[in-house]
Amino acid sequence: MDGAILQSDELSWKLGKEIGGGGFGVVYEAVSQEDKKKVAIKLIPKSKGARRELLFEDLSDAENIVNIIATGEYEERYFIVMDLASISLRDVLRKGSISTEDSMAVIRDIAKALESIRNRVVHRDIKPDNILQLENAWCLSDFGIARFIEQTTSTETFKRAHSAPYTAPERWRGERATPASDVYSLGITAYEILEGKLPFIGSDLGAMHQNSPIPPFSDNIDHRLAKLVSSMLSKTPQMRPTPSRILEIIASIGAPSEATLPAELVALQNASKVLSSLRQQEEAEAEKRRLTVSARTDFIAESKLKMNNELQHLKDTLEANAAEGKVVRDPSGVFFANSNSWDFSLGGAEIAIKEVSGLDPMSSDGANLPFDVTAYTTIKLIINGNVVRSHSIWFSDMISQGDYGCYEVAFMEIFTNDHNHQPFALLPTDSGVNTVFRPVIGGYQMARNPLRIEDSQGDFVSRWVQYLVAAVDGSYRQPSEMPEEPIRQNTRR
Repeated sequence: MDGAILQSDELSWKLGKEIGGGGFGVVYEAVSQEDKKKVAIKLIPKSKGARRELLFEDLSDAENIVNIIATGEYEERYFIVMDLASISLRDVLRKGSISTEDSMAVIRDIAKALESIRNRVVHRDIKPDNILQLENAWCLSDFGIARFIEQTTSTETFKRAHSAPYTAPERWRGERATPASDVYSLGITAYEILEGKLPFIGSDLGAMHQNSPIPPFSDNIDHRLAKLVSSMLSKTPQMRPTPSRILEIIASIGAPSEATLPAELVALQNASKVLSSLRQQEEAEAEKRRLTVSARTDFIAESKLKMNNELQHLKDTLEANAAEGKVVRDPSGVFFANSNSWDFSLGGAEIAIKEVSGLDPMSSDGANLPFDVTAYTTIKLIINGNVVRSHSIWFSDMISQGDYGCYEVAFMEIFTNDHNHQPFALLPTDSGVNTVFRPVIGGYQMARNPLRIEDSQGDFVSRWVQYLVAAVDGSYRQPSEMPEEPIRQNTRR
């Protein structure tokens, strides 16, 4: 590549030696053919789905930003022409430790850059490689590179850009990047500067960033600076300081004092650092709980939708094949408490399906079942106003742990003569229902084998159609014995 001529519009540059690489693209020193000014040129491989314009962000009026002079194309690569920096923060870190004063300068200068772009663009990839020194100030480079890579896959973003150690928790969850995400990445960089190492190292970086507190700071780190960086690394984006707040705190810290602190103040500062670490742990646990609740809420909503979709086949079949049938809703709201319950009436017979409800076992509503139920409803056969049969439908992993489906189940009583020949529904919240699925003696047991509706949709629809037809023509009879079929399907216990 040395000696190659790159051209963009009426400007051209002659490539020199390679001065940087890794991440995504290779950086060369170059000289302008017009004014002989030295510049840096980054060559970036073209990727499917990514566009050249993603690489350019006009931030010429922003503070502490490496200026992009031009962009262009060369063979199978795009290129970016930038001001030539004297050194990168990564180069400085490789040479050894950095003083507290210089560390604060990096944090201050990059916070200024983030403040100047706060309402315009998110960098997405702050790390020592992208922090360069220009005219005695630390500046951010490579705006647009992360967006460019994200047009391929997130795997390539982490694998090829080597950004995983600096990536915010919300980004690991697939959430969009925000200014708070950049603050987190700057916090990781600050920790690396102060401690000489990254806070999280290992094969499961995503889990660490989302759930693990940062390791405690060394005793020689100013407790105010440690507190600032700790807050920048909060798991919850809203808890992180804004760039302007970072600048205020850095200004209040000022230059480190050379005076020896009294022993009691050193002890107090160290105690503050311990509390900071504990706060990080509490924040991590709180964020984990929040995410668990959020994920559960989404799963319950999906379960209800899935169950409604499975039941729709029966509804469509009845409505399409019985012209005299009517879909009835109870206007009084006594039997059907809401408009999403469904009642199909034909002659004196009815099939009624209650509205699907969601169940969160983390609440007090659960019945301590040995498996998970996320949604449930009941289906009833009614003749002349009397319920003669009802079944439960649960969205559950009752057969195999983690394998969820819509299961139709029905129950019977074993200690009384009531309902002995009438299968009936139970809610997963009903008292005593858990004894059916545990090796104990209880008042209920299964009246039928659990049927996974999505695997036996035809059988489910056909059987309920037969129930309705028999109810209409007067031939419906209660089962002659209970359970009404041999129970062969074992549920989890």
